[in-house]
Amino acid sequence: MKKIIFGILLSLTTLTFLSACGENKASTQESTTASSSAEVASDASVFTGVLAEEATTSADGSIQLKLTDVEAINDPEEISKSFANDGVILNVSEEQFAASFDANDYKTGAIVRFTLQGMPIMTMSIPPQIPGNSIQTVELGK
Repeated sequence: MKKIIFGILLSLTTLTFLSACGENKASTQESTTASSSAEVASDASVFTGVLAEEATTSADGSIQLKLTDVEAINDPEEISKSFANDGVILNVSEEQFAASFDANDYKTGAIVRFTLQGMPIMTMSIPPQIPGNSIQTVELGK
C-alpha cells in the first residue's frame, strides 16, 4: 500500500513540476516575441535621396519614385551599399506619405526622405526596387 501511495505522490509531483516548466517556457516565448517586435521598430532604416525623374503613378495606383544619390541617416542593416551605384526605386501607396501626396511637389531634383522597416524586401534589379510593404513613410526632405 505504501508503494502505491508513494507512486501516486511521485506522479503528481512530476506532473506539477512539468506543467510549471511548460507555463514558464510559454511566457518566456511571448516576452521574446514582444521584444523582437520592439527591436524591428527601433531598427528602422532612414535615408534621403534625390528624385531622378518625376513621380509616376502606375495602373494599380502605386506611386513610383526613382531616387539617386541616396545617403543613409540610420542604416543598421547596411543596405545603403545596394543603392550606391544606381539609386533605388520606391513603389509607394498614397497612405505611406507623411503628408498628402501632391505630384507637383515630387519633381526631378526634389529631396526625399524615406524610412524602411528593418530588413526590407528588395528586388535584385538595377536599380533595386522596394515594394510598399517594406516602406514605413516617405516625405519631402529639406
